[in-house]
Amino acid sequence: MAPLAQTGLSCSPVDLVAVRGIVGDVPGLAERVCASVSIAEAVGPQAAVLRYLAQSSAPASLDLSHSMNVQFTLFSGYLVFIMQAGFAMVRAGVPNAWPL
Repeated sequence: MAPLAQTGLSCSPVDLVAVRGIVGDVPGLAERVCASVSIAEAVGPQAAVLRYLAQSSAPASLDLSHSMNVQFTLFSGYLVFIMQAGFAMVRAGVPNAWPL
């Protein structure tokens, strides 16, 4: 087994086995967890796996500009549909039938 300094892992072989027991048989996932999260700072293998999952999913959930663009596009489409209904009512003569 290669020393930890050469592999880039921040956990001991015992911690690596514990992380492998948590994540299962996914190839390379335990090594990625140990390379990106310090087990000592995370206070255990379970916390390290949770911290790794939170870090890996954070950029996808924090993309505010994309969600604002989608919301603006949907709202604009809603307004266009309402305008089309108004134009259809004007062309049909509905405003002339209303008593003022």
